Amino acid sequence: MTNLSWKKTWKALFIGAAAAVVIMAFNAKVGTKQGIDFKVTEKKIPLYLKTLDFIDRHYNYSNLVSGITKPGGTVDEKVMDIFKWTFVNIRRQPTSLPTVDDHPWHIIVRGYGAGEQYSDVFTTLCTYAGAPAYFILVKSRDGSRRYPFSVVRMNGRERVFDPYNGVYFVSGNGEQAGIEDVAAMRAQKICLSGEPDVDYGEYLPDLMSPKNTVIRRASAQDPLGRMKAAIAGAVKMSGLWGGKKK
Repeated sequence: MTNLSWKKTWKALFIGAAAAVVIMAFNAKVGTKQGIDFKVTEKKIPLYLKTLDFIDRHYNYSNLVSGITKPGGTVDEKVMDIFKWTFVNIRRQPTSLPTVDDHPWHIIVRGYGAGEQYSDVFTTLCTYAGAPAYFILVKSRDGSRRYPFSVVRMNGRERVFDPYNGVYFVSGNGEQAGIEDVAAMRAQKICLSGEPDVDYGEYLPDLMSPKNTVIRRASAQDPLGRMKAAIAGAVKMSGLWGGKKK
């Protein structure tokens, strides 16, 4: 056998081995979590299926945001379009149906959700529209309850929304108030429909408390954001960032 033939054989063997490794890796079982009526379970699915589901949701988010927002609109306009869409199109959790918690896209498909799921949908869609967003679970003054508020970065400031009740906050000049003004109770609430069934005085003064739970998963729904989150998590676990080496 000539040297050229050996090279072709080794190249074919290498490609075959690499393909086998890739196939095995994508068929490996990985975990995916789902909560039903606040009981979380984990099931195993092939990595390729989890990857395909992730990509499918990514393009569905992008397509939905394109349909909700106006072409050429400003970020502020897009956020308000998404805010109104969320309030109108996501219905409140029916008492006769289970509360399911897995991915924001599934909430959109079902068309209904619990309080913080409104914020999950809203902040995810805002992030896809170019406005980084997250939501906060704020404890009531007596510590017995938590209420979700969405925070969206617009024009260099963080603005507060309550998509569950269709409420946002404005300052004295009519512009959307920053989170500091909302927490200081210096902002006026604007309701899309009717008076909200929540006493904001129980929550807003503690809006910026470090004791609250901050949910930032909206930024990890697209491939680049997921990659950044994975790298940050790996670095943090290694002790090279946010802690000492071991």
